[in-house]
Amino acid sequence: MNRTEELTLKLIDGDISDREFEELERLLADEPDALTVHGSVLDLEAALLSRIERFDVAPQTMARIRQLVRPPEPARISVVKRREPRRRPPSRRLVRMALAASLLALIGAGVIYHQRFGSTAVDARVAQVDEGVVVERDGQALPARAGLKLVADDRLVVPAGAAASVEYADSTRIIFGPQTAATLQTGRGLTKRLFLQRGNLVAHVPKQAQGTALEASTPSAHARVLGTRFLLAATPAKTRLDVIEGRVTLTRSADRAAVHVSRGQFAVATPGTPLVAQPSPGRITESLVVLYRFDEGRGTTVRDQSGFEPSLNLQAESSEGLRWLPSGGLQVAGGAMLSSTQAAEKIVEACRASEELSIEAWVTPARAEQAGPARIVTLSRNTESRSFALGQGSRLETPTANNARFVARVRTTEKDRNGEPAIYSPDQTAVSDLTHAVFTRSRDGTERLYVDGILRTQEVRGGGFSNWDRTFRLALGNEFTRNRAWEGVYHLVAIYSRSLTDAEVLRNFRAGRTIEGLQRQSL
Repeated sequence: MNRTEELTLKLIDGDISDREFEELERLLADEPDALTVHGSVLDLEAALLSRIERFDVAPQTMARIRQLVRPPEPARISVVKRREPRRRPPSRRLVRMALAASLLALIGAGVIYHQRFGSTAVDARVAQVDEGVVVERDGQALPARAGLKLVADDRLVVPAGAAASVEYADSTRIIFGPQTAATLQTGRGLTKRLFLQRGNLVAHVPKQAQGTALEASTPSAHARVLGTRFLLAATPAKTRLDVIEGRVTLTRSADRAAVHVSRGQFAVATPGTPLVAQPSPGRITESLVVLYRFDEGRGTTVRDQSGFEPSLNLQAESSEGLRWLPSGGLQVAGGAMLSSTQAAEKIVEACRASEELSIEAWVTPARAEQAGPARIVTLSRNTESRSFALGQGSRLETPTANNARFVARVRTTEKDRNGEPAIYSPDQTAVSDLTHAVFTRSRDGTERLYVDGILRTQEVRGGGFSNWDRTFRLALGNEFTRNRAWEGVYHLVAIYSRSLTDAEVLRNFRAGRTIEGLQRQSL
């Protein structure tokens, strides 16, 4: 992309500065080929608008048009022919008229398309939704449902205790947390835009093609994303951005101050304070009983790095079904299983003493739908006797539609020996993408299941842990009977002998799955 193309796209988006606008004028006046390139970019934009794409004219663009033409003079505009060779560079006045004419033509194409076809689609649909979530469209509140196609200016409203996820055609996934309101907007070409009025969202954005991006705005800031995972939270006067993977540019609306926020960092945009990137607080380490980082890179042993003795290392019988990834993590397939060589007594004793438990996993499932439930983590003897398990899917006989979710079982004196009844996340909350899943149980019997830092399910079940068996071993990837295989990539697994709070679960999510998250000191 040359400089003329770059500046023309900025002009269309309304993101061009005064200095860049003057530079574009000079290029068009001084370089014979620049006007042709400028016209070609505008023609392409008009063609996109006339076919399937959206119509969006930034206020800044309209302001530029008013500057260029006061008012437009059709007779003078018509003499500008962008593609005809010139013997001498065009005058500055003709350049301004050409800019105005081409922009007005582009906007005209958008107006015709908008009037002909009505609301424009945003290539997105509701992927998963809890009860009570609505889509406000044309003055009406529509109950949100999975599969609902979204259009420009749809406002998604999520009440307390609920959540919803939206998925774009390119697999970009946005999870909207409780008490959140956001409007989906359209952008130039394939750019995705949304406005977060309040609340929080988690975005999983695959690497964007050239010329595309995700742009998320709040009342106080603007974030532009080319491919990353991040958490964005907004109030009327404050915006916080946490980057889990990749890098995001955050711009404060009031003064256009900007900062690049990289993996493991956060930034807060508020009036009158420096806008800087800071290291995210480290992971929670209090009451940590076992921790597996999957950073060995080779072999069949995964070390317990919790520092809580005695170590409970995991061992695979062979390397079959195991694959260490260059980017980090251990992929398991074909029924492969990692298990402790001795009983997990330290887990049993610590949790019996506290009557609390937290199981945390950073994983990338090979498939959204797995059944059994497929065992991500289990402390058990067989399929019918366990202390706890975190898995994916439902029982083998359950319809497939219920298998794209996470499940946790924990045995208590008021449940059966298999930890039933279990707790499930809503259907379609498990995806074949990097995911942070956490189960907690507190002393008062409250069980919670979180996905990507957001509470998805909560139940209260009585009983204690006095009936846990000291002889059970810990296993990942399968049941000891070898018939509940889970497939995917392990990045981190941790077990705590206490119930992590909402804030602590969110802190571990913000810290991410990387080793830096462990090395950063607690704040």
